[in-house]
Amino acid sequence: IAEVAAAEGDVVIGAGAHSTGAPVPYSAIRTILAELLEVDDSELVRIAGRGDELGSVLAGAGVDEVMNPAGLLGGGGRSRTGAVAEALACAVRRARGRASSGRVMLIVDDLSHCDGLTQRTVIELARVLGSEPVLLVTAGDHDRGVLAKEMMPLEGLDSEEAERFLAGSFHLRLVSGLDKIAESVGGKVLPLHLEQLEALGVSPDDGPAPRMADAIAQRVERVEVAAQRLLQSAAVLGRTCDLDALRAVSGNDELVGLDELAGNSLVRLDGSKVSIVHPFIADLVAASIPAEARRALHRRAYEVLSELRAPQEVRAAHAYRGVDPVTSLVVLEKAGDASMARGDHIGAVLEYRRALELARRETLESGDTVYDVAIATFSRKLGQALARSGDAAGADGVLREALDLTMPKSTDRAKMLLSLGQIAARRDRPRDAMRHFGQALELVAGVAPSVESHLQVAIGRIRRIEGDPQHAANAYRRALELFAEIDASADTFARTRLELADALTAAGDHEGAARELGSVERDGRANGATSMVARAVGMLGSIDELAGRARDAQVRYEEAANLAAQAGDAPGYRRWLSASKTLRASI
Repeated sequence: IAEVAAAEGDVVIGAGAHSTGAPVPYSAIRTILAELLEVDDSELVRIAGRGDELGSVLAGAGVDEVMNPAGLLGGGGRSRTGAVAEALACAVRRARGRASSGRVMLIVDDLSHCDGLTQRTVIELARVLGSEPVLLVTAGDHDRGVLAKEMMPLEGLDSEEAERFLAGSFHLRLVSGLDKIAESVGGKVLPLHLEQLEALGVSPDDGPAPRMADAIAQRVERVEVAAQRLLQSAAVLGRTCDLDALRAVSGNDELVGLDELAGNSLVRLDGSKVSIVHPFIADLVAASIPAEARRALHRRAYEVLSELRAPQEVRAAHAYRGVDPVTSLVVLEKAGDASMARGDHIGAVLEYRRALELARRETLESGDTVYDVAIATFSRKLGQALARSGDAAGADGVLREALDLTMPKSTDRAKMLLSLGQIAARRDRPRDAMRHFGQALELVAGVAPSVESHLQVAIGRIRRIEGDPQHAANAYRRALELFAEIDASADTFARTRLELADALTAAGDHEGAARELGSVERDGRANGATSMVARAVGMLGSIDELAGRARDAQVRYEEAANLAAQAGDAPGYRRWLSASKTLRASI
């Protein structure tokens, strides 16, 4: 597809999952963005600093997010993928100028193995591009929510297609036996399988063709032992790795066997990097390493990559597979918390699930209950991540399974009930939610303000949804009192005040709402919390509009849209911009 498009004058750019398979944030997007703009990382940093370099402040915030993934500051775990999609759309428009056809093709391979932020950005991009002459091609195990115009299931080649595939590229000894090969694998044969058979020199006279995995294993067994061990080290590091890292992990300073691997088409050399020719080969080689040797390689990889300050997600993957349980749990928790903070709930699910599996495995192997607290903690965090990723039913199951691991009268039980209530609310079950909140409140009221404060916020939201803004406001006020007791963060205070202002506005107390919003605006400007200021200014505009001050409201909406763009809050930007345009048209 790419070759055809390039021959027709299209700009063709592609990328895929991180070479290690770890959910490194925006890995594919960073590559695509740089190639669209024809710049390197240092230039992307400069573009992010300039803000409006791409002709859009929102796009500038998107570039900043790609280079420094942190999510929406003060957004409570919301991502800035909308801003990143806007940056990509602006870059696409620039790239079209150098395409003789005026068209651009973007390819995202292995989308299902990319981090959650990349997946979300691709979904957003499909909407942001609108009618632009762009072909977006993705490959994965399912559509991942992309609004595809056409789906093409790839099921392998029948014997006739396989013969065309082989023609001109491979020797023809295989052709006469294609029917037998296709029949042996259910009628369809994968191109990778044909490549392995060709590399082995298989002919129809040799008897039944080996399966793909067996063919790859036979190829690996043909090289020298030093080359096999080097390939195993490379497979542990991922599909692509630096030669220096490969030396350190393998202990093979001279990289003995590398030329042999390249000569047998098992790896490709590209400057200071080496790549295994196909992800399946890398996975198969890694899986074939004896368990203890594999753990040792992952342990060494963790040590080496920690010294090199590799991305946190890469280190967490090696820690999970090769480091002692306590260290692994700490590293996985940090990676999961970071993913949640920047809005990558899919990535957080992966990290928390691995931590939970590790804690359970240690409990089963040791028979010790010391990991029960860890199991409860990671179950709760996994449940929250699953709920935020859209799997509320799965989240409910995880939490209920772990509920019995908490003491009946404990704070941990209250936290678990709080999470269950939040998930019930997401599933539109307010009565179940309030029942869970009530049970939790009985355990922590007047005892644990750090938990009770969040319970009050959750209760306020339920009351607000049920159309009871007065009682919702009372719950938010109590939450603010409790947050003051525990010296909560400025972001926590601001978010709660915004919700209180919304409840007060609904209750008709516009003056009280304006006071709360004014406080958020002052503190936000002082602390640099631009997204909070944008919401406060926009909500003040809503109060102005309700009071009949249309011109003042329109000015506030416009300011809120500009502030939201600076913060990278794409939904907020579109909301306040639409309100401004609608009001301007009516004035």
